[in-house]
Amino acid sequence: MQAIRGGASAQEDGQPLLERVLRTASLCLFILSMIVTLLTHGGVYPAAISVALLLMLASLVITYFTQGVSYSSQRSFYVILGLWAVLFLYGLVQAVPMPSFMPAHPAWDTLSSFGIVADRYLSPSPFHVLSALLTISLPFATALAALLVFRTDHDVDRALRVFGLAGGVLAAFALVQFLLFPKSLMFGEKLFYHDSLTAPFVNRNTAATFYGVTLVALLCQIRLKDLWAFIRHTIDPGRGRRRVKTSVLWVPLASFVTFLALMMTNSRAGIASCAVGLAVFLVGILLVPAPSQAGSGLISSRETKRQRRVFQVTGAMLLVIIAFSVFAGRALLRAEVQGLEDGRFCILPGTLRAIADNVWTGIGPGAFPAYFPAYRDPACGLYGFWELAHNVYLDGFLAFGLIFWVVVAGASVFMIIRLAQGLRQRRSRRPVVWAAIASCFIVGLHSGFDFSVQIPGFSAWWAFFLGLVLTICTNRSKYRKS
Repeated sequence: MQAIRGGASAQEDGQPLLERVLRTASLCLFILSMIVTLLTHGGVYPAAISVALLLMLASLVITYFTQGVSYSSQRSFYVILGLWAVLFLYGLVQAVPMPSFMPAHPAWDTLSSFGIVADRYLSPSPFHVLSALLTISLPFATALAALLVFRTDHDVDRALRVFGLAGGVLAAFALVQFLLFPKSLMFGEKLFYHDSLTAPFVNRNTAATFYGVTLVALLCQIRLKDLWAFIRHTIDPGRGRRRVKTSVLWVPLASFVTFLALMMTNSRAGIASCAVGLAVFLVGILLVPAPSQAGSGLISSRETKRQRRVFQVTGAMLLVIIAFSVFAGRALLRAEVQGLEDGRFCILPGTLRAIADNVWTGIGPGAFPAYFPAYRDPACGLYGFWELAHNVYLDGFLAFGLIFWVVVAGASVFMIIRLAQGLRQRRSRRPVVWAAIASCFIVGLHSGFDFSVQIPGFSAWWAFFLGLVLTICTNRSKYRKS
C-alpha cells in the first residue's frame, strides 16, 4: 500500500497506468453513489441504499489499497473509521441472539411466559436493526472515501466547485418543477407537501437542510475581488486592468438560486437553522477572516479597527434577518399559525419514557416504529405512523443507549479540534472552514426538531462536504501554514 505524504498529488508523472485507471474508477464509483442517493428521493428505498453503499465501499476499498491514506489525513481517517466501527459493531450485537447467561430485552422474556421458545436479543426488533445499519454506514463510508479520493488542495477545490454546481443545478431544477409542475417530484408523482419545495427529497425539512448546507458551501467560494473586477469591466471596459471571465458569476448565481429553493421549502425549523448557520458563517469570516493577499473567499481580511468590525458584524446580522424575513414569509406564517401545536411535541413524553426504560442498551436502530406504539399517548390521536422520533438525539439515544452519547461526544471533540486547526493553520482557506462550521450549526440545530441527517441522501451529501473540509484542515499542516 502506497502512503502518500504531505498531500502530494496522486497523479504524478510516471504513475503506472493501472493506478490511474483505478483512481478514475474509484472517482466514478464515488460519483455514481452520490447520484443514486440524490435521484432516489435521498436513498430511502432498500434497493437504492444498498446500491449506493456498495458503490461507495467499492470506491473506498479501491482507493485504500491502491493509494493508501495520505499522511495528513491519517488521524481523521482512523477516527471516523473508529466511530463507525463502534456504532456498527454494537448494532450487530443488538441484532444477534444473546447467550442464556446474558441479559436481553425484556420483550423476549415475555414470550417464555406464554410457552413460546425463541432466541433472545438486545433489540426487540433485530431485523430492522440490520437494515438500519446500511443507512448508518453510508455517510461514514462517504466521508472516508472523500478523504482518500480527494487528497490534495487542487482535488478539493475542484470537488467543491462540482459540489456547489451540482447543488445549484438541483436547486434550479427543484424551483422550476415546483413552480410549473407542483404535483411532480423528480421523475415521479408527488404525494406529500404539495405546498412546499422538497426535491430531490420527499420531506421539506430534509430539502431545507440540504439547500442550507449547499448554500454555505457556495458562499465560501465567492471571490469578491474577481466579481468586483468583472462588474467594473462590464461598466467601463477600458477601466479594468484585466479582463475577468464571466465564470465568476456562476457561484453568486447558484447561491441565489439555492437560497430561493431554501425559502420555498416552507420548513420552519429548517429555515431557522439555516439562518443561524448563515449568521455564524458571516460573523466568522468577518471576525477571523482569510489574509487579504489570498484574494479568495467571500471576505478578504485587512487590519480593521474594532469599531469597524462591530459595524460589519452588526450589518451582517441585519442582512441575514432582512433576507430571511423577506423571503421566508410562508414559513413564518406557518410558525405563527401552528406554534407548538405539532405532533412531534405531543409524542415527546412517550419518547422520553421509552428512553428511560432502555437507557443502558437501547432498542437498536430502526426499531422505533415497531417499539414506540406501546408508549404513544392516545391524546396525540391516531393519525400518522411514526417511523422516527423527529429528534435525532432522542432517536439515537433510544436506539443505542448511552453508547450513542459517547460517539456524539467523540465526534464533536474531533470536529472541534480539526476545524480549529484549519482556522489556525490554513489561513487562506478560512472561508471554507467557516462554511463547515456553519453547516455543523445548521445540521446540529435542525436535528433537534427533525430527522434530515437520518436520510441517507442528505447525510452522505453532508459527509462528502465535511470530508473535503477535513482534508483542507490538515493537508500540509505539518510542513507549512497556508
